[in-house]
Amino acid sequence: MKPRRTYTRHGLNALMVRVKLRGFRGIDRRMVAARRALAWRADLLEDLGGEAAVSAAQLALVEIATRSKIFLDHTDAVLMGRETIVVRGRRLLPLVEQRQKLADGLLRTLQALGLEKRKPPPASLGEWLAAARPVSGEAAP
Repeated sequence: MKPRRTYTRHGLNALMVRVKLRGFRGIDRRMVAARRALAWRADLLEDLGGEAAVSAAQLALVEIATRSKIFLDHTDAVLMGRETIVVRGRRLLPLVEQRQKLADGLLRTLQALGLEKRKPPPASLGEWLAAARPVSGEAAP
């Protein structure tokens, strides 16, 4: 006799598989949560000094952090939608433990990236001169 299959209704497993297989292309960008996650990714890159200032390893950590945030937000939404997170009187749902593991992983990833905001690298001399040139018709100072 086969063991009974466990069924989950929170959808986290399906979301995690879809993102692992297809990356951010697997997320429907029409969803508010997806747009928020991608905006958070852009903010995170900006806090690190811009995409041009980020190394390949840091960019990989940004991708991991963004995926973790998507999973964490989904898990939080499912848990907040429940009437109770306690089952059989005294035990917490297993999803609560998974949520904590996701939160801890996100924290470690963000700590690896650094929690302080960084300034973007200074503009090159050519970029600075191009920005300092007066627009035609204006007098130079």
